[in-house]
Amino acid sequence: MSKGDDTRQAILQSGLEMASRIGLEQVTIGSLARQSGLSKSGLYAHFQAKETLQIEILQLAGQIFAASVLVPALRSASGIARIRRVVANWRAWNENLSGGCVFASACNEYRDRPGRVRDFVVAQQREWLASLQRLAQSAVETGDFRSDIDSAQFAYDLYSSLLGFHLFRNMLDLPDADQRQARALEQLLDNYR
Repeated sequence: MSKGDDTRQAILQSGLEMASRIGLEQVTIGSLARQSGLSKSGLYAHFQAKETLQIEILQLAGQIFAASVLVPALRSASGIARIRRVVANWRAWNENLSGGCVFASACNEYRDRPGRVRDFVVAQQREWLASLQRLAQSAVETGDFRSDIDSAQFAYDLYSSLLGFHLFRNMLDLPDADQRQARALEQLLDNYR
């Protein structure tokens, strides 16, 4: 990697941390320049537009997410073991960001805002839901889940549980959020067996 590439990656990593804490919409070329100690014009030379910066932050987040949540889970046995690993990895991902899951907050921020950033967020979320559906199908193929399940419903149920955990843990700071999430996961898995 060149020095320019290293600088760009460091800027994006700083932007990801900011987005986790204050929201993606608040990450601008100016605010990120102040955060990273670079000039606004220097940062502008890297990204040219706020939307480009925000999309590249989401791309970096997606790469980190895949490398820390999905790829390690694929080393687990197919079926329920893999689902549990994805959930554990997602929780670790959520905890490693100072403000929590950047995707969850971006979904709220861009829900009613047409444009490139919203389109990118929607595409990422659809890809994540498709991954959760594949996990369910894998559990069917291994015999861990019944053959008549609705994998789209499973993806909905599991992601809803994860988003609930995000709220209870990061926003409400409930001391029993971990135990409640573990119980909810077991009940969900039992519903599909």
